[in-house]
Amino acid sequence: MFIRKWTTSSNVKGKIIIVHGLGEHSGRYEELASFLSKHGFVVYATDNEGHGVDPVPYGAAKKLSNSIKRIEALANMAKNEPPDVPFFLMGHSLGGLISIRLLEQSPTLFKAAILSSPPLKSYRDDLKSLYHGFLALSYIVPFLRLSNRIDPSKISKNDKVNRFYTLEPTVHDRISIGFFIDLERQINLSWNDIGRIDCPILMTYGSEDEVVSTASIEDFYNALSVKKKIKCFEGSKHEPYRDLDVKEKYFSTILDFLISWL
Repeated sequence: MFIRKWTTSSNVKGKIIIVHGLGEHSGRYEELASFLSKHGFVVYATDNEGHGVDPVPYGAAKKLSNSIKRIEALANMAKNEPPDVPFFLMGHSLGGLISIRLLEQSPTLFKAAILSSPPLKSYRDDLKSLYHGFLALSYIVPFLRLSNRIDPSKISKNDKVNRFYTLEPTVHDRISIGFFIDLERQINLSWNDIGRIDCPILMTYGSEDEVVSTASIEDFYNALSVKKKIKCFEGSKHEPYRDLDVKEKYFSTILDFLISWL
């Protein structure tokens, strides 16, 4: 497993895993990870299946559950590394859904978790009859790759970041039919198993996010029965931490939440 690790020169306060989103890779979280490491946190990340430096071709991952298992394996490794300090999880977008499913499957693994802009709305209604076509194809050609239909202009308000998103060779717009069908399944399971989440949660999103449903994020937050906080960054899109006018506030929100559970 490919692992990125940011160590800290100060006394270690805690450890955290960051899980990246669809089409991107763990290296895009360098700035956030460096910020947290400077404040006493050891940060871990890996590339999900079919992303970054993973050997599976871009977008050819068949099941989201493979990435869930990979993050769980990383968590078990990182948690057992010295020192024994509070252990946290953070996932953005698809990484947020992966984090939710891991929290539901391993409720005692983390002290608290941050869910950033997770996809929690079923795509079935939007696709209508086309969904049944995708479902049939998932049995015949599960590795057939299509566009994930993420518009780079909807990533953030930072045009420079959005342009680099389209030019960076390790960012892609592919998703397999099989992966898409399993994504739909995992979204449904996230709602069915929400009662298994047993640690404090911080949910974040941008008010102008058009990549995922912000209403579903609010609904999921309201359905949680744990200690929780939610933060909407007004005017921001899918990645509020890329916006120059919001970045500092976003980083501080994450840090304050982590410190509150040390």
